[in-house]
Amino acid sequence: MRYINTLHEGETIRNVYLCKGKRSAETRNGKPYDNLILQDKTGTLDGKVWDPNSSGIADYDEMDFIEVYGEVTSYNNNLQLNIRQIRVAQEGEYVAADYMPTTEKSPDGMYQELLGYIRQIKNEYLRKAVEYYFVEDEAFVKRFKAHSAAKTVHHGFAGGLLEHTLSVVRFCEYMAGTYNPWSGPHLPGGRGGAYRRSGPVPLQGDPGPHPRRSSGRHHGGVPGAGGGDGAVGGYRGFRKAGPGSGDFVGDQPGLRPPHRPHGAGHRSGHRA
Repeated sequence: MRYINTLHEGETIRNVYLCKGKRSAETRNGKPYDNLILQDKTGTLDGKVWDPNSSGIADYDEMDFIEVYGEVTSYNNNLQLNIRQIRVAQEGEYVAADYMPTTEKSPDGMYQELLGYIRQIKNEYLRKAVEYYFVEDEAFVKRFKAHSAAKTVHHGFAGGLLEHTLSVVRFCEYMAGTYNPWSGPHLPGGRGGAYRRSGPVPLQGDPGPHPRRSSGRHHGGVPGAGGGDGAVGGYRGFRKAGPGSGDFVGDQPGLRPPHRPHGAGHRSGHRA
């Protein structure tokens, strides 16, 4: 394996790289050629295929692992590879981790931790749905453990999707244990009832992801966020209000934000 950061002008190499980008273009004389971006975990290298119709250039696509043969040259003080031959590399000829930044954490360790969360799902149907992909589908699990979560914005490295997924599940566990608006045993997917200091408050219907007061002001992205006592999540501290008072959260009449005197007027014009 010759990493890109070890290449020097004048070398002739044959090596496998990830074809991160591929774009067809024409010279000033109208002759077609291909611009490639080759990548490994140490960086990227511009590649030029000056004769894309040559018999030595096999069919390939962007994001394929390709074996290239060519000469390392310099153009505008940057190295590039003039490619004479290309073939698509087969699985087993390369190690994907050599071609992109890789998580610093153990993929196997993170996967086992994720399986531990899956085993905690008490709803049989939810658990089987999750296990169908994350346990039983070996091909999916292999790709999931090696894939990035995004190209550049976050977790843009091999193993990033697993690392990101696990961090989201941990966050859900924290929120469920701290604010208790969701049913913990249903994590990593599920919602529970609303809670108050004295216990769950039964609601008819779903208050939706953005509870409102009658003034239309959002309490925040988390159900029940905000309120007079700074409560966050699960409608903590909301009390019953009298029928017809106009105080409500979401579409649920009869729930009054804390510290508002019964019958007090609003900015929205409801009668006291």
